[in-house]
Amino acid sequence: MEGTVTSKGQLTLPKRVRDQLEISAGTRLAIEVAKDGSIVMRKLSGRIGDFVGLLGRSRGRPRTTGQMNEAVKRAAVARYRRSSRK
Repeated sequence: MEGTVTSKGQLTLPKRVRDQLEISAGTRLAIEVAKDGSIVMRKLSGRIGDFVGLLGRSRGRPRTTGQMNEAVKRAAVARYRRSSRK
């Protein structure tokens, strides 16, 4: 599947992708560039329920911001990979 980047830097997502992810005008997306240069994109829902349990249990010890960011990144990549298998 291919998308097209306009002269303004806007990306056109194929309809099949938009339909599968239920993306419409105004949908917010998180976009990250992986170490290998690939792009990881996921839909932001903004529902608090989507984030419950994302970091796992702290088991009583504090977490640094870096550790939390890594946990969120791992969970986002795992979620993306699960959705790509469908």
